[in-house]
Amino acid sequence: MSFTDLEVAALTIACTNFQIFANTSAAAFLIFSFIFFVLICMALMQILAFSKSELQTVVIIHYHISMYINPVD
Repeated sequence: MSFTDLEVAALTIACTNFQIFANTSAAAFLIFSFIFFVLICMALMQILAFSKSELQTVVIIHYHISMYINPVD
């Protein structure tokens, strides 16, 4: 994952103007919160992708079984 130039510029402006990172503990909290949020989002996407692939596999198996049970003439 990489930031675009626009995202880096926006983050730099926000940190400079609002002094978000003036306090090191606040900076650490924000950074770890962001990393945690990204990890949670990635985990949810993996779970959804796995669920979708399982559902597609079940549908494909069901289709092939139904073709053997009720062959189309």
